[in-house]
Amino acid sequence: MTIISHRRGARRIYTFDPEDENGQSVDSDGVTGELRVSARDTCIALPIDSALEVNLQPLDEPAGDYVASVYLDWGEGLEFEGDILIRISEGC
Repeated sequence: MTIISHRRGARRIYTFDPEDENGQSVDSDGVTGELRVSARDTCIALPIDSALEVNLQPLDEPAGDYVASVYLDWGEGLEFEGDILIRISEGC
């Protein structure tokens, strides 16, 4: 599982790079999506823009590990692509 480190309160842009089953990059032009972070019995939805970038700064959760689901829209609606782990550390 992919682990993304994020310092709470910091501006952190993460860029996704989708690959096919052979590990080759795929054409993701125009693809958008959503990163859904499970935190304290809620789902925090962060938009993934057409550059496949997501801003993690809105995650104002306590330090810890959070499972996030990646959903991408390849032109026919959001589809589940997999889970990642976001490791949040305290910032100041």
